[in-house]
This record gives sequence, C-alpha cells and structure tokens, in this order.
Amino acid sequence: MSAFRLAVARQTAGFECDVYLTADNEIVCIHDTTTTRTADGSLTVASSTLAQLKELDAGSWKGAQFVGERIPTLSEALTLARDGMEIYVEIKCGTEILPRLIQVMAAEPKATPARVVFICFSSAVISAVRQQFPAYRAYWLTSVSDSGGAPSPSAASAIATMQANGATGLDAYAHALVDAAYVQTVKSAGYSFHVWTVNDIARAAELSAMGVETITTDRGGYLAAALNEPAPAPVPVVHWTFDGGSATNLGSGGSLYQAAFYGEPAFTNGIDGTSLVLDGVNDYAACGYTLPEQGTIALWYRPDFFYNYNSVFDNSVNQDWWEMWIYSDGRLTFRVKNDGSGQMFYDLDNLSGSNHWYHIALTWDRTAARTVLYINGVVCGTGAITSWETPGAEFYIGGGKAGNNKGRGWVDDVRVYDTVLTEAQV
Repeated sequence: MSAFRLAVARQTAGFECDVYLTADNEIVCIHDTTTTRTADGSLTVASSTLAQLKELDAGSWKGAQFVGERIPTLSEALTLARDGMEIYVEIKCGTEILPRLIQVMAAEPKATPARVVFICFSSAVISAVRQQFPAYRAYWLTSVSDSGGAPSPSAASAIATMQANGATGLDAYAHALVDAAYVQTVKSAGYSFHVWTVNDIARAAELSAMGVETITTDRGGYLAAALNEPAPAPVPVVHWTFDGGSATNLGSGGSLYQAAFYGEPAFTNGIDGTSLVLDGVNDYAACGYTLPEQGTIALWYRPDFFYNYNSVFDNSVNQDWWEMWIYSDGRLTFRVKNDGSGQMFYDLDNLSGSNHWYHIALTWDRTAARTVLYINGVVCGTGAITSWETPGAEFYIGGGKAGNNKGRGWVDDVRVYDTVLTEAQV
C-alpha cells in the first residue's frame, strides 16, 4: 500500500496493481504467483488463505522504512480511487476471480468506471470482464516481438483479437517496432492505445507523439515532469494577504472566510505588501472554515524568537489536534493528533534561526494517510496519518484555541486549499 499511497500523494496519473485469487476467495495485490521474491516467506498465493498471506512481511526487502508492510487486498487498494487518477487492475489468474471481483467492486463506491481499468493477457478473461462490467474499460495486454523485422502481433491481428474478446483498448509492450503507423491503425479501428513499460524520456516522448494515450512506467514522477506541462496551481479557498491591514479573503470562498482579528493586531511590511504582527499575548486571526480531508495550508512566517510554544496555527477541535508550533529549540512541529498521527518536525536552526522569513506549507491527505511539510519549497518532513480526527469549525492563525500559547512573529500571505498541492505547485 505504501507505493499506492505514494502515487496518490505525488498526484500521478494512476497506479497498477496485479491481482490473484486466494484459497479462501479473497483478491490480493501481488505480482508473482508466489511470495518468495517479495516477502519473508514462500507461499503460493492460490493455495494460501488471506490470513496466511497477511502474516508475511512484504516490505523489509525494499527497505527498513517498509518493515511490516503487508500484502494488500484489492479492496484496500480501491479505497484510494479518486477523480483524475486511474487504477489499472491487472488480472493475473483466470475467470475464477470474477464472482469475487463483482462483490469487491460493488462494495467500493469510489471504484467508478472513470477511475478503474481492467487489463489482462488472457482473451477469455477480457471477454468475461466485459460481460460482467460493460461500463468499464478493459485493455488486452500483449507482448510485441520481432518477427522477421515486423511486429508480432501485427496491428491487424491485434484488432482481430480485440474484436473477438470485446476489449476497449490495446496495452502493448513498447517494442521498437511499435511505430506511428501501428498506433494509428489500431486507433483508427476504434480502440485506445497504451504501452508498457517505458522509463526513457526520449522513447516516452516519441510514443506520446505517435498518439499513445497512457504509458506505464516505473518512473511516473520523472516522466510526467519531463513530458507534461505543469498544471496551474489551484485557487485557494482562503487567501489573506493582510495588505493595508485588510481582513478580506481573496480566495474562492469569498466573504464567507474573511479574517477576524482578535487582540490588538498590528501590521508591518511583509514579504509582499503588509504582514500581520502577532504579539504572543492575545493576537490571532480566525475564520469559520472546516479543513477538508485533503488540503494544503501555506503561509509566510517570521518568528520573533523560539519558545514553548510559538503557535503558527491551530484549530477549534482540540488544543492538541491540528496544530503547528515552534519549540524553544527551534523545531517546527505539526500533528493531526497528539498520539503521533501525522506528526513531523523540522529544526529551523538548520536554516536561519529566528527573525527570518520562512515559507511553510503543509499538505495532508486522509485517503493516502500522509502529511508532508515543506520549508521554502523543499520537503523537510513526512508523516503517517495513523488516526483521523475531523477538524473543527474554526481555523486560527497564531494560536486561537483556548489553552494554546499564542504565536509571536509576523505572518503574510496565508493560503488554504481544498486540494493537495504538488511539490512544484508549492
């Protein structure tokens, strides 16, 4: 699941999961027929129960940070489905998986036809999938090889196979013999065209220019950054510039989320225009906005000095939840909850210490169970959301929640988004 969650956190176009049926009729995500290569024990998936498979450590081979990772079920993977992302489900067994697959898909409302694609090398499976899931796309997977200087299967042969099995598209190995004529022949017959597995930028760009619609790769972020135009940054829901001492919200939420000032707020020159001065005694800014299940808070902050606890922002839900502060030793800290959920630290003494401006951005995603902390545009921490608490109805800058110490410093350009910004957007 860590890899799937990372794909979501990085806002990639999607991820692929290979699936098999277990002995007790569960569907698990694993590439091989056995666990020998990717777990700390050797079991055959088809003759093992889900409980037996879940006992294995499927992460330690990859690195210490993945110790304890378990083989996920398809049900678990599908909880990550969302708009703008596709989950490719490669069926690696036979049609015996269909009865349970029907149940799994029906149980997950997020697994819509726009978000899930089925792929398989077996024509029989593709045909069965199309019969059971007519609203969903199903791509016939095929290797492509060199047959006397010509690609095999030929475009005509691939089309004939898809006409027979009802596939909606072709997902072909990106052999060098797959050229523009091959791609256009298939597309002209009414099928979409997809390739696997391409990690080279030049080849990926070439295939894209031919009209290939999706490329399966081991380097999604790398290829996307090289090939795609960067997406424009979303419009924040809340945006306070404080220019001229203004409480106006310039974000999409409009006047509903104007800043309300408490204490004796003052204003001074900021990063761009005017900044709000927090006195550390009773000053803070607030608005009636409930943070969503995924989002971003970004702001400029210039702490006067470090102390326990210089509050950057907090929330009405609880004095120990959904808060960011600075310790006396310079550690900038965030947590979703005081049980360690989503918690991250970064020592600002590593940069310039107090009395300096920092651009701070926090992203969170309940579905991906992940928080990310950026300082001056650089990832400085990540956290795991192990328990979720719904934020309260009030959002505060400077420590508005009773029981929390007030923040002391200058604040500028506060932005709150209802989406997770990418690193490039931050």
